[in-house]
Amino acid sequence: MHGAPYVGESVVQRYGRIGRSWGCPALPEDMVKPIINTIKNGTLVFAYY
Repeated sequence: MHGAPYVGESVVQRYGRIGRSWGCPALPEDMVKPIINTIKNGTLVFAYY
């Protein structure tokens, strides 16, 4: 899980979707720290495609 410049509202407005990662959950760069701080210390993230 990491922040990425290709994820965010401005990217969606410009391209109609977020960019692609290599499998990691990518977050908007301005939201990555609050989200990671919220889910750290024992939280499970289950992502299924």
